[in-house]
Amino acid sequence: WGANLCLNCAWDTALLGSWAPVQIGYREPARFGRIEFDRRGPAAAWQGAADLFVAQGALAVTTTGTLPSRCELRLWPAADGTAEPIRVERTGTGAIALPFALPGLAAENIGKPWRARLAVEQDGRALLATAFQFTPAAPLTCNVRAYVRDRLIEAEVIPGAALARRQGLAATVALAARGGPTLRTVTLPDLKPLTPALASFSGDDVAAEAMTVTVRVTDQDGTTVFESIRDLEKPFRPWWLDDTTGADEVVLPPYKPLRVVGAAVLPDGRSYRLGSSLLPVDVQIGGNPILAAPVVLRARIGGQPRDWAGAASAIVEQNGHHVIMQGSADCGGLVLAGRARIEYDGMIRTDLEIRPASEAGEVAVEELTLEIPLQGRYAEYLYTFPGRWGSVANAGALPPEGARHGFKPFVWLGDNDRGFSWFCESAQHWLPEDREDAITVDREGDRVVLRLRLLAGVRLNAPLRYTFGFQATPVKTPEKTVWDYRPFHISQYGLQNRPAPINGHISYPAAGTIRGDRGTAEMWVLTPCDSDPNGPGKGDLSIPNVGLFTIEVEPKTNAGLFWCGPAQALRIWSRLDDRVVTSLEAPVTWKQGEWHHLAFSWGEELVIAVDGVALARRPYAGLMPRDLATARLAIGRPGPPLAVDEIRVSDTARTPRLEEQPYTADDHTLLLDPLETAEATGRAHLRQTRPSRGAASGEAGGNAFVGEGRHGKGLALKPHGTEYTFLDFLADYGVRTLCFHSQWSWMGYPMVPPGQEQDLRDLVAACHRKGMQLLLYASPLSADEAPEWAMYHKDYLIEPLTWPYRYRDAHIAPAACWQSHYRNLWLARQARLIDEFDIDGFYLDGSEWPLWCRNRHHGCGYTREDGKVGDTCNIFGTRDYMKRLYVLCRSRKADAQLNIHNSTVMVIPTLGWGTSSWDGEQLGSLSWDKGGAVDKMQYALDVLPLDAFRAEFMGRQWGVPAEFLCYQRPYTTPQILAVTLLHDVLVRPSADYLPMVSELWRLYDRFGMRDAEFLPYWSNTGVIQAGPEGIRTSAYRHPRHGLLMVVSNLAAAAVTADVQIATGALGLAGPGLTARDALSEEPIALTDGRFALTMAPMSYRWVWLATP
Repeated sequence: WGANLCLNCAWDTALLGSWAPVQIGYREPARFGRIEFDRRGPAAAWQGAADLFVAQGALAVTTTGTLPSRCELRLWPAADGTAEPIRVERTGTGAIALPFALPGLAAENIGKPWRARLAVEQDGRALLATAFQFTPAAPLTCNVRAYVRDRLIEAEVIPGAALARRQGLAATVALAARGGPTLRTVTLPDLKPLTPALASFSGDDVAAEAMTVTVRVTDQDGTTVFESIRDLEKPFRPWWLDDTTGADEVVLPPYKPLRVVGAAVLPDGRSYRLGSSLLPVDVQIGGNPILAAPVVLRARIGGQPRDWAGAASAIVEQNGHHVIMQGSADCGGLVLAGRARIEYDGMIRTDLEIRPASEAGEVAVEELTLEIPLQGRYAEYLYTFPGRWGSVANAGALPPEGARHGFKPFVWLGDNDRGFSWFCESAQHWLPEDREDAITVDREGDRVVLRLRLLAGVRLNAPLRYTFGFQATPVKTPEKTVWDYRPFHISQYGLQNRPAPINGHISYPAAGTIRGDRGTAEMWVLTPCDSDPNGPGKGDLSIPNVGLFTIEVEPKTNAGLFWCGPAQALRIWSRLDDRVVTSLEAPVTWKQGEWHHLAFSWGEELVIAVDGVALARRPYAGLMPRDLATARLAIGRPGPPLAVDEIRVSDTARTPRLEEQPYTADDHTLLLDPLETAEATGRAHLRQTRPSRGAASGEAGGNAFVGEGRHGKGLALKPHGTEYTFLDFLADYGVRTLCFHSQWSWMGYPMVPPGQEQDLRDLVAACHRKGMQLLLYASPLSADEAPEWAMYHKDYLIEPLTWPYRYRDAHIAPAACWQSHYRNLWLARQARLIDEFDIDGFYLDGSEWPLWCRNRHHGCGYTREDGKVGDTCNIFGTRDYMKRLYVLCRSRKADAQLNIHNSTVMVIPTLGWGTSSWDGEQLGSLSWDKGGAVDKMQYALDVLPLDAFRAEFMGRQWGVPAEFLCYQRPYTTPQILAVTLLHDVLVRPSADYLPMVSELWRLYDRFGMRDAEFLPYWSNTGVIQAGPEGIRTSAYRHPRHGLLMVVSNLAAAAVTADVQIATGALGLAGPGLTARDALSEEPIALTDGRFALTMAPMSYRWVWLATP
């Protein structure tokens, strides 16, 4: 028998392979391995692979039969094919042991791969033959680490399993000045396999610049079984420690230099005044005063409120980059002093020390609360950080009753256009600790007051230090939006040389195009492969399935006709909720490249016909019983390349008549698309077809090209030859930015892997020739393949370990802490990437995310009152990294991008440095049915209410252009576009939806949306009225091109939208005003500024009103 065994581990694409060495796919019988089945014959099996990984032991072979079996095991270093192999031979019956020992304890052999071949034969007949490769584990692991801030050296010794058979293991760890005497020796007795033992050196032991660490392991006889010598060169002064890349005090567009006018400090679009306590007493955004009263520290001592008094704060340093102020105040019992730094993006950092007024005294503080009173009309929404994956509960409308929380490091209150934020890195000196009402937001008449409760019932006898941040938003006026950037994701080098791999397809709205109860669908197909059902290997089994007609209702509900590769047959199917309820199969024989007419019908029976002849039929009522209001009819999805022509769908079951072709529409024709009026762009790259009956247009996706058909023109659903590359494909669709995901290096570590430098240069150059920018993936993840990992990772990693991402070959990349010196290394290396490879910026996956850390080695964490270590949220270290990254990028390239994947994170002092953001992944793991209780159409707005979208996902009141992420759950891209477009936000396209989003990019250009005034649904009701419930309308008004409206039905049912426009108020009064669908160009009836649209649930339409 021929057979193949396939391995497909979903958690790691590296674990993908097969026993037989196939080339194209798993279905290649000609390349299968050979298996013989014999009930009587001898057989052999083996075990003992675990011994291979400890470099010594035995393989155990078991044989059957009465005759002796000869076994041979050969082992040799994989790197040296000429080496004399270690050879073990044994002959016997039953169980046969093959003992071996590799020179695995020698340091030069640690981690080196070996090859092996095992053969078993009996009476000249091969029973078993197998070859494999393995890498013995190190007999002992010795890690030497340095902690820069603590000036500490650690040597960690971990005996491996290979030493398990040794008795009385002990180690000595000696530290010496390079070339000098031993400074100190530490003995580690009674070592246990796989159990770490630690030797530490500090103080005078580590005073030398260069040192040597020697680890020697001995057994009970004193025999040395392992020795490691490690030289350390300036371990406390790594090359990046004092690197200042990006720290230049420059102000780069679109930011503007700070100005000082009187007592006011003016970042772009805002104005601040600070009081003697260095807290804001006046904040204005766009000329609107956002505070209802000054920010104050409310103190209560001795049962009485105490007011702070002091001289006005004074400016001690001033330039366009920053202003530094100092001040002090006294409240009769407490004294406050400190400094405030205001930077050009509007971030205020206030460092305060509060102490008893008397040096020797003790003060009973009944209350110390920081109060931020805001005008209620500007505090419509509340956002707090951190959020929670799977939810947007941390963002949305401020509840009528206000809000209360335990400590949170970031709070923002605002409306649709502006806001004000407060932040603090830790709850240190918030006493008592762990209060559930540490932060409250209270409604008080026309005010909203944010209260931060620092002290309550505390006897203070020593200074307490606090650092607070404040920042008004938006932080800048962006130069571009995501409509301009037009990003797309890639994951491989060489796209400029690789033929475009995406086959094409066409789809039509199913509503009005096809019926679920009865009908006929037919077309001509140029067959993409051979089909022969008469025996294995005679047809093309390398192509599993070819999608012909598919009614796509939901991800797990569909029906249609496809060619089934394993069966070499055409098959009708109907699937409801992932259960196939009916099918019909007809075996077919044809050759690749032949035109055949394929048809299937349904009603009272299912019928499959080829070239006008019915091949199979059986009674069955209908095909798809579900509502088709939002369904699509797809041609050629999924499947390999094919060509089609003369697509017709009828509302009744009927026999195809080839002699009447090409068809003309009759009373039963729902869809007729002869493909003679297909529209194309670029290299004849198709975007739309123009059916002569039925749907206004067919949407082409993937690689679809106009070509020769069975009757006149046809459509080739395949790449346009080898010269048409994936990069060409993306350029034709209008992509302007490529985000190269983590595969460009070790999980985005900022260094090109050795040997791929030219690959990156070539890709960058190819992108630039196409007018595209290339961004490289970056994140806080620090790969264990990085050069500095072994020595410093314990010093710079987040503690406890955070985001320990597993990648290729079981490597690990946990998050580093930007509070540590490690950010200097990243910034220096990222600058080199721009300088050496001409990249255009970075796609940041969590780089702006302030993370909780308690790693005391680099200064995070603090000692709580209960003696435990509290966490620090590394906001200021992350801000320094992000600010410097912005400077180093924009100082090298004026149009450099920092595109931030920020899901749940709106911490504006870090996020504000992004040129755009990408939010929404937190909802991508949610399923459709929410436990079966909620219909999917209601579910979209249930998990993402409009107030939450306005608070977090718009970008406009933050100053960072926003884009939305959709994983096709709990909503599809077309459905959530009905929400996002109302807010001037796009969904970043996957390959499947690139054609759809590309049409929106083209519309943006055609209408001139960049120069238009946006009229959002929440503020346009004076000029636009829309109903019924669930209909929302936003619009763009252009001085020359008229009014472009996006009309969305957010209801769970199809409705007729009724839209009334105040044409005079919008400057549209006058003769000749018309309305049309902005994408399909279909005219829309308009009477006195009023029109109606039939709309499916969770859908949108673009309507363009203009005068000649």
